[in-house]
Parts: sequence; C-alpha cells; structure tokens
Amino acid sequence: MTRRWRSFCAVALLIASCRAEATVRLDIEEDGSGRYSAEVGFDEELRQGLAQFGADVEGLLSSFDFGIPGSTANERVEGDMTFSVVTASFADANELTTIIESSLAENPFETFTVEVDEEGARIDAVVELPPAVRQSVADNADLIGNLDVSATVVVDLPGTVSEANATSSGPDGELIWDLPLTAERIEIHAVTTYGGTSFPWALLVVAVVAGALLVLWLVWDRRQRHAPAEAIRQASGED
Repeated sequence: MTRRWRSFCAVALLIASCRAEATVRLDIEEDGSGRYSAEVGFDEELRQGLAQFGADVEGLLSSFDFGIPGSTANERVEGDMTFSVVTASFADANELTTIIESSLAENPFETFTVEVDEEGARIDAVVELPPAVRQSVADNADLIGNLDVSATVVVDLPGTVSEANATSSGPDGELIWDLPLTAERIEIHAVTTYGGTSFPWALLVVAVVAGALLVLWLVWDRRQRHAPAEAIRQASGED
C-alpha cells in the first residue's frame, strides 16, 4: 500500500485543483456487533491524472476493505466526484479488532482496539500516515495549500460519551476525527458508559431516608410542643 500512496501523493501534488475525500466509519452496537464502512472519492481530474501517470487507482481503493470477510464494494457518483464504497458487518468488536490488527500493513491504522462490555465501550487507535506520504508532503509543502483533500474517521459508540479527543461530533452524536495531511500521527480515543439514562436508584434511597427522618422529626417536635399542656391537664385533674 505504501507504493500506491506514494503514487497517489505524487500525482495529487502535480494537480493543484484536484479533490479527494476519504471517510472511515464504525457504527458499534451495545452487544458489540456493528458495521464498518469506508469510502474514498476522487474528482474526475484526479482520476484522469492518476491513470495518466500509471498509478494503481483500483488497487488503492480496494485496499480499504481491510480484509473484512463479507465486505461488499460499490460506487456512487456525486457531482464530479466518484466514490468507491466498501461496507461490512461484524459480529463483535473483538472480531473487528483482530481483523484490523492482522492487516495493519494494509490500512492507515498503526494500532487499533475496540472494546465493548457491560459497562460501556472504548476505542483506542493511532492513524499514522505512511512515510512515503509524509515525505511527499514535506517535499511539496508549498503545494499543500492548493489541494482540496479531506480525510476523517467517524465512530458511533453505544452509551454516553465520558471521554473523547475527537475533533468534533455529528448530528447524531457520532465522534469525528479529522486527518490532515500535515499531521504525521493522529490519536483516536473515546470512552462511553451505559447508565446515563438509567433510573437514579441512589437518589431514590436518599429521598426515602430524608423523608423518613423528616417524619420522625415532625412527630418528635409535635410531642415536645404538646408535652407542657398535657402535664398541666394531668396536674389539674389530680387536684
């Protein structure tokens, strides 16, 4: 994949007005199952440039299936952008972690771990641009500003987010990390917990105890206030 990225970067830097988009998305359910998708889009100018310079466009795009069994690929066209889309489902997060870790040489992740248990979910990953890409960016720093390139990782974890270093969040609460070409290493970290909307049993116990104490105090106060009058009545009756 390093050779493919080197070819892509070299050609992209020669075409100042080209546009490319890449998105990797993980949607994980509470039981650990979920859906993986990756889409990469090139505008027509970049596609033609890559083909003209002999770059392996299809090979580069096909590598985004990460070797996940049962993945399907298709294309969609949006304006002058053509997107190659790869989708796959997985039975549990451990399966996904094993698959991606076994193909680290063929994907942008340096490390990758997703965990889901009865308390919540967690993702820890590192995206590191291949050395060939970093070198191309360094050698052509004056051209980077002319490129229209965006790359993101989007993760939707079950539960309520308690920790995250995401760049932003989406309309449905999904976490988004931007992957700029000028960053050599991007760390992805997020933790979610269940129970954010569960019944507040602790508050209920506190309320019951407080209520019981209040009732006891009212009873005691009432007896204290009526004690002198009762004593007087008893004394009068005795006379």
